[in-house]
Amino acid sequence: MTKLKAFWYSTRPKTLWASAFPVISSFLLALKQKLENPSLSLPIFLGLGASCLIIAILAQIISNFINDANDYEKNRDILRTQALRPIHKGEITSLDLKRGAKVLVALTLIFGSFIFIFGYHRFVNIFLAASIFLGAYGYSQGRFAFSLRGLGEVAAFVFFGPVAFFGTLGVLYPQEQLLFFLPKGLLLSSLWGLMSVFLMMANNYRDYNEDFQVSKKTLAVIMGPTYYKFLGLFLLCFFEFCLALIFWPLCLCSLFLFLFLPIPLFPKILFHHLSIGLLVFLVQLYDIFK
Repeated sequence: MTKLKAFWYSTRPKTLWASAFPVISSFLLALKQKLENPSLSLPIFLGLGASCLIIAILAQIISNFINDANDYEKNRDILRTQALRPIHKGEITSLDLKRGAKVLVALTLIFGSFIFIFGYHRFVNIFLAASIFLGAYGYSQGRFAFSLRGLGEVAAFVFFGPVAFFGTLGVLYPQEQLLFFLPKGLLLSSLWGLMSVFLMMANNYRDYNEDFQVSKKTLAVIMGPTYYKFLGLFLLCFFEFCLALIFWPLCLCSLFLFLFLPIPLFPKILFHHLSIGLLVFLVQLYDIFK
């Protein structure tokens, strides 16, 4: 495998929708109001939306690179036998991943400059950007790394839910109009945050035995597999509740995919999230152009 391909697979491309979906959903919600009550010019509006999307995806990739590099250097994945990544196969080094993360940080700053110049709430967005990068760094690095304190799921919900969703809205709309988006925004951002949590829970449940043996304190290890499954069931109920409030047929479709799709858990979650995410987008598009 070439190093370029190794970098590509290290981004974990099958999971990049986690950062893209809340930004796209937020953009569609803002677009509805944009068409009814123009504020920014359309090219600037589209450019800001695209910049938010790129920054969100880059931030997730940076987090993935740093996480893989640190776990490898600390021997946290030494017993891993499933879902081996390029760094585990010797196709790329931790130094390569850290250098790649620095390049992506530079790219993020370029797109962030466009948002700073043309978007609303400049200083709020600087704070959000700083929190995103601290989150990407702090997920697996430092004394209080989220993933080693059982807080990985909380971080996934916060950063891939409310932060990504309302951060995008804050770029696209002035403060006095943001309260209009709050009720529906809380539902949608919770939906996207929970999707990311389920993805992480599937990973942590799959890796429970290996993580337990190397004392990697994920929430699955702290709670134990039985209670962890009960937590997943509780969150699934809340997820279906959010779906039902947005558009109740989506709730039935989601339950059908979760309960009756005859494939293993991890690909089932990927297929479920992609399907439901696209259906939510269709509902939002219908709401815009009806």
